[in-house]
Order: sequence, then C-alpha cells, then structure tokens
Amino acid sequence: MEEDFDFDPSSVSALQAQWPELDIERRREYFFRLPRPDAEELFLSLSADQQMELAAFLLPNEIRSWVRLLELDDAADFIQQWPVEQRDRVLGLLDD
Repeated sequence: MEEDFDFDPSSVSALQAQWPELDIERRREYFFRLPRPDAEELFLSLSADQQMELAAFLLPNEIRSWVRLLELDDAADFIQQWPVEQRDRVLGLLDD
C-alpha cells in the first residue's frame, strides 16, 4: 500500500490517513517536506510515540521547537517516550 501513496504536500489530511501504512523513513521524508504550518498540524495530531519517532534524529534546537508546541501534559507524554537515559536531556531543552 505504501508504494501507491502519492505525496501531496498540500494535503495534510491525506498524509494523516496514510500515516499508519508508512514506514518511519517515509514518514520522516514526507513530514519534513511539509510547509511548517502543515507539519505543526500533523505533529500535534500524532501520538507521543509517533512524535518521538520524528524527533529522534533532530538537533536539540529542532527538538525544542517541536516540543514547545505541545500542551504541558502532551509534552510530558512526549518526553516519556524517549529512552530513560535521554529524558533528562530532552526535558532540559524546555529550560533553554
């Protein structure tokens, strides 16, 4: 099914519908091709574990910009998805 999906950066809803069928590499590729406002809309619609998958390979300042979009309880859920040894680092990004 994944190979049948034609990415359209103007259709966040189509990408959201296809999201469960995409592997993580494809998710990252499509996500970071979206205009920032659309990427924010999609990011906020994802579960905490899916948000962490997207953020896992970002630079700290990029992670900070995404986690700051989240409501406090959602940010806590996001941080809990990280490996234990990385949680303090991610939590520290909120203090910068």
